Amino acid sequence: MDALKDRVETLEERVDALNSSISELQQVVTALESGDYITSVEELEDGSGYVITFAKHGSVTIRNGQDGQDGQDGQDGQDAPIIGIKQDTDGIYYWTVTVDGKEDFLLTDDGEKIPVSGSDGQDGKDGVSPILGVDEEGYWTVDMQDGNGSQRILDADGNPVKAQGGSGDSIFVDIDNTSEDYVVLVLANGETITVPKRITEFKFNDAASEVSFVSNQTKKLKLTVKDIVHAEVLTVPDGWSAVLDMESYTKTLSVTAPDVLSPEKFQSSGMISLVGIDGNGNTTVAAQLVSVLPDFTDQQGTFVVVEGNMTTENGTLVYFDRNGNYYEYIYENANDGEEIGNVVQDMYIYGDKVYLLTQNGSRMDGAGRFVVCDLNTMKKEYALELEFYQESTTGKSVLCWPQHLVVTDENTAYIQYSTSDMELYSGIRKMNLQAKTIEDTDVPGTGGAFTTEGAVKARLVYSRGKVIAAKGNGVMFIDAASGSVIKTVPLDSDCVGEEKRQVKNVAKGADGNIYALVSARFTGITYMPTWNGTPKVVCLDHDGNILWEDELEGGFQFPVATYSPAVQLCASFNEPELFFITTDFFTADQAGSYNYETKELNPTVISGMNDGIYGYMGIHPFTEQLFVGTAPQYLSTDIYIYESTAPGAGYVKYSSKKASPAGVDFAYRFSEEWINR
Repeated sequence: MDALKDRVETLEERVDALNSSISELQQVVTALESGDYITSVEELEDGSGYVITFAKHGSVTIRNGQDGQDGQDGQDGQDAPIIGIKQDTDGIYYWTVTVDGKEDFLLTDDGEKIPVSGSDGQDGKDGVSPILGVDEEGYWTVDMQDGNGSQRILDADGNPVKAQGGSGDSIFVDIDNTSEDYVVLVLANGETITVPKRITEFKFNDAASEVSFVSNQTKKLKLTVKDIVHAEVLTVPDGWSAVLDMESYTKTLSVTAPDVLSPEKFQSSGMISLVGIDGNGNTTVAAQLVSVLPDFTDQQGTFVVVEGNMTTENGTLVYFDRNGNYYEYIYENANDGEEIGNVVQDMYIYGDKVYLLTQNGSRMDGAGRFVVCDLNTMKKEYALELEFYQESTTGKSVLCWPQHLVVTDENTAYIQYSTSDMELYSGIRKMNLQAKTIEDTDVPGTGGAFTTEGAVKARLVYSRGKVIAAKGNGVMFIDAASGSVIKTVPLDSDCVGEEKRQVKNVAKGADGNIYALVSARFTGITYMPTWNGTPKVVCLDHDGNILWEDELEGGFQFPVATYSPAVQLCASFNEPELFFITTDFFTADQAGSYNYETKELNPTVISGMNDGIYGYMGIHPFTEQLFVGTAPQYLSTDIYIYESTAPGAGYVKYSSKKASPAGVDFAYRFSEEWINR
């Protein structure tokens, strides 16, 4: 029974395929006899045939009849009849049938040949497509669509043809597309059909899927034009211009990118499209994706470092220009798809270079731990794996994870790190940028047990020739030129007995002073502390003098567990305002502001951030917009841009498919004006 079922299904499939081929053949002949021509021939992906497009009769898919061998599965069965066509002496193509090698015209009951194509007025007959079938007793039939239904196909002896055997399921046995002027179709009955082709071409020559421009740049994009009598520009992205030259020998489209520093709105990327019309009035569209690079040197630009996921993906860098245009994968696009590295932590701009720091380097085929790019183009200049080690609190030499950096001159960088043994130890190392080496030991006085003695896992502040960093319970001031600690200022002098405080972060304010956030006094283990009071903010000058302290009485605490070594803190570049998270939960869902002139605290300017505020927030130096990043399920990144730091401010949201924003940064932060303020 199963064998019979399979045989029936196979016959049904072959009948369907043969009828499809018959329909395709009729379409080809109809196009040929009406004077139509082929405009394009595209090979199928599997190489089994072609999609042929006619100027007036649409497209037809024709497959090679590679299965068309004589019957191999039925010793006493006969091959399927071959439906074909043949041009008679009147120049018209008629349907034929070949059985057992003998070819005859298919005839109506009146004995007339049946044309493949035609219409009323042409010999008084319309072209029809015969429909093959198999009747209930298993014999081949053909329905000529003349109202007489299906009739059995007879062999040369007048006997019906049994539907067994293994002949092919296509009328076409070969397609020859080697000529520029025509396509030759070879049928199973040996007949050939030659169809003229006039390939209309209208396309951009650039092989790249996207053509990139810099600000105000004009490029001439070459076009391939064949059999096009008229063309014009159809669409251009906002802010772009395009001029079409169809008169010169080389056809081109001159495209000019927008001025990215203009206050006028523009599209950073989009599709330019042209429409061409051939001699028969048929239209063809040519399209090219274009994009303009932002000016990464613009001090009004905003960067967001995105970590990626340490187990599944590398990180990335995204950018917002002064007009709010959003650019993703700015490093990858400039470097042929190469990725920065795994767990991107921080960035720094010095001169015409941008320095990128990753925790895990090339472990997922990224560039490395320390990646240096041309700031103008984001093209990589070099990358280092930058493996260095430190004796941890366990006494073992442990690989270090670089996390934050500053570049103080063309020769020198300082890198904050923690050890890879669950971050038991942290410190700061000095790096020689010319030699591309990092020192074997910490800057003296910066290393120690994580969150209690060593440098805090937080951004370093470079200001007025000094590197300023949080350390355990204090703030360090490092001379950038010599690499020595000038002063360490403890901020826990009010602790009694076993009480402790932790410095959670430092930032430079608009007044040029340094502001440190300090946890409340606590006792017990850091995972379940007993609080004795409130957090505080401390203001210091550049000599390390404490100018004042203020208790933050807002009903919240800063976390002190090692899994929350720092709290997100940013300062306005223009206003006396600090902005920071105001909860000790690991997933921080709220943040508040503090005015250091009025000493006013609002602990819940934003709240309900259920995905968790993640990474450094930032207040734009020119617009006062507040940038806040979140990490939905640690699988992606959302960036909220609030109109201001005022409660209830409106916002827009942008998203990146890469996981977890490490921090928002502004080009202005690296300017001489800000560094020397």
